[in-house]
Formats: sequence, structure tokens, C-alpha cells
Amino acid sequence: MSISKKEDPRTIRSREMFKNAVIALLCEDSIISNLTVQKIAAKAGLNRTTFYLHYQDIQDLLKQITDGILHELSDKIVALIHAKDLSEKQQLTQLLDYLYIHRNYLLILFNTNQF
Repeated sequence: MSISKKEDPRTIRSREMFKNAVIALLCEDSIISNLTVQKIAAKAGLNRTTFYLHYQDIQDLLKQITDGILHELSDKIVALIHAKDLSEKQQLTQLLDYLYIHRNYLLILFNTNQF
């Protein structure tokens, strides 16, 4: 889910809305097979056509969300390792803050057999 410099703000917003919708739905019911494009689109307040403009299917959406979070986490760790102006406590605090922000999705990932 890499964001190019010229990516349309509407695309970014739509993807974020779908991501938030999936996380909310999985928090209600963590069984991935119960997800449908219709449920995700309705929760996001968008339509199915918009979903298919961005993703091939639900698995593609989940992969992009997971890849994005893991990529951001990796970047965050590397940046913190190289941050000379932060104490170890500040580095750890920033990392824990990131994990806290994404805790719902990470918990779902770790609780599924597909991860």
C-alpha cells in the first residue's frame, strides 16, 4: 500500500475508510470468512464499485493493510534505531505508541491462523 507522491487524496481517504471499516468489522467478529465486500463497503460508507477500484478482493485488501502496517512498523524501528537525538526511553515510547495505535488490527492478525 505504498503511497506515491501523485496519489489522489480521494484514493488515500477511500483506502483509509476501507481499512477502518475492516478493522471495525473484525473487532465485532474476528472470523475473516464472515467478511463480505458489501459489509465492508457499507461500514466504510462507500460502495462496492469503489472497493473494486482499489482492491481485487477481500484478501487483497487484508494483504495491503497488513503489508502497510508491517512496512510502517519496520520504517519506524529503523528510524528510531538511527535517531541520535532521542533517548532509549523516548525511542521505546514512540514504538509503543505506534503499536498502541494499531493494536486492534495487530491483535486480529495474531489471533488468526492465516498470519
